[in-house]
Amino acid sequence: MGGRGSGRQFWLRRKTTVERCWCISIADFTKIIKEGVSGNINWKNEHKEVDESSISFVLLPETDSEAMLILSYTINDSDVDEPILFQKTYPHFGGVRWWFTCPVCKNRVGRLYLPIKSNLFACRKCHNLTYRSSQNSKKYNMLYAMIADSAGTTAEMVKKILDSSVIK
Repeated sequence: MGGRGSGRQFWLRRKTTVERCWCISIADFTKIIKEGVSGNINWKNEHKEVDESSISFVLLPETDSEAMLILSYTINDSDVDEPILFQKTYPHFGGVRWWFTCPVCKNRVGRLYLPIKSNLFACRKCHNLTYRSSQNSKKYNMLYAMIADSAGTTAEMVKKILDSSVIK
């Protein structure tokens, strides 16, 4: 009973993808960091031209140490005010490059994500997120394993044979 690939365990273990999360990018703020402004970030529904969600922000300008972004939003009927610090680096070719500081791990990142079941923005690693393309790249592994079992070889060998026989 059972065997390789039986059951649905591999379907249930899929990670959440960044494409399914709300995302803020440092590129949206680099030009206004020194100004100290407030506004809204709006996300549109993929299929409609209406705003699906929005977050208010206040950007506190750069002082002697660092700039700060305060995000204000409501999630699960509770109001959240999340402060996010900026970091800056100085590339060898001159100028300044700005980064977010992840509120969880304190690493320097270019994007912060808010998954569906979370209540705070954090980096991709802290939320254990992946990209949709990395999940699709392994979609034939179970097929290769089943062919390998019946042929008495390894899945890697089957993949190599099938990949080399495809007309390019």
